[in-house]
Amino acid sequence: KHLVLSQVNDALYPGKLAGFGATLTTPLSGVQLKVHGYSYTQAVVRMMNIILNGLSSYESRTRNVTWFESSRRRTAAEIAGFGSNYQVFQHVKGYYENLIFQRTFFQHEDIAQAMNRLSGDEVRSTIRDALSRLHITLFVYGNANQHEAMRYAYYSLQMLKQLRVRRFLPDSSVPRQRRLFLPRGTNLVFRVKGPNAEDVNNGVNVIYQIGPSCNSQNRCSGTTQRSCDVDDVTNFVLSRAVAYFMKAACFSQLRTKEQLGYIVFCYPFTSNGIGSVHFVIQSNRYSPQYLQQRVEAFVKSFAGTLRQKIYNRGQWKRATLIGSSVAMSNGHSMMFRDKKYWSKIVSGSCKFNRLHSARFAFQRLKYRPSMAIQFYNKFFLRKQTRKLLTIQLFGKGQTVSSTPGPGQTLVFEKSVYSFKKTAQFYSPHTD
Repeated sequence: KHLVLSQVNDALYPGKLAGFGATLTTPLSGVQLKVHGYSYTQAVVRMMNIILNGLSSYESRTRNVTWFESSRRRTAAEIAGFGSNYQVFQHVKGYYENLIFQRTFFQHEDIAQAMNRLSGDEVRSTIRDALSRLHITLFVYGNANQHEAMRYAYYSLQMLKQLRVRRFLPDSSVPRQRRLFLPRGTNLVFRVKGPNAEDVNNGVNVIYQIGPSCNSQNRCSGTTQRSCDVDDVTNFVLSRAVAYFMKAACFSQLRTKEQLGYIVFCYPFTSNGIGSVHFVIQSNRYSPQYLQQRVEAFVKSFAGTLRQKIYNRGQWKRATLIGSSVAMSNGHSMMFRDKKYWSKIVSGSCKFNRLHSARFAFQRLKYRPSMAIQFYNKFFLRKQTRKLLTIQLFGKGQTVSSTPGPGQTLVFEKSVYSFKKTAQFYSPHTD
């Protein structure tokens, strides 16, 4: 990433002044190039060509020892600033959540050690190997029509021929990200010391996973949706309807009344076909264990409130209507469409009609409020069927306890890799 951007920044500057933009990221495997701006084909192709030419000139760049060492130090500094650049709640809902939930995700300490050992010869070998076997996914969106999209594809192939690509990988050989899914009855706690040694804040991310409904004795392989409720649209809309009622009550109880911390919020989330509802708290007064206890107490006490709201026909109808309208209104934003379609493409699911399915599911829920009660009992209350994972981050002056709570299974940062070797992960691409 640094290699290419440092090579082409000057050449891209005039295009940026004219309203064009280009970003280069490094996801699970390969490189993701995004070019955006006005719908002028030649200008977009020109920006793509500049970046790909920068990639093709890697040999001379990496042989410049001064430049390579400067780039390596800059990257190492970014990694070293990981702890101080973010707040505690951002750590527990970002880095540490990805570390334990994503099948392929590396710790910052391991990346820093590898960066210290990195050499120019390894960079050249890696790029040379990547250019020898490519899988290209081209996504054109916005005002471009089918003819313009085919022109982009043609120009892209012509550029790749200049890079002397020898062969292309089939779709089945492309690595896909997988997400952890838990067996029924799980109560897992991930404890970690905060990365910023001077930050006194503690944090928790209490995660209730919404599927699949497989148990440890009869685990689902993830090869069919009929065997479990992975990627189920009904659970998708139920989690959002329940979270709609929980958001205000969670803030009112845990933030305003109990004053657990300055930052308190809950939200629904879906990734790689698996849904969840998250409760995030940052506090400088209470321990992570106590914060988790208060979240679980709130979830238990909210069952009665939820029942009253759901059987209030006006409130339940309002929740389903809001969910249906939000599901469709977001689809009008170009940024939202870009993110939605691209996430479906790279995950391999390609289920582009999910929002339309969610809209009709919300409409069906208007006449079946009892489904929300059953859903809440299954995934939030019953210990035999719920799937609970809590990330506990300990701030300055706090000792990371090695004693689990009742019914809990502990995982520490040092043992996260061994835990993930025995856990099961799901990807929509396997469906």
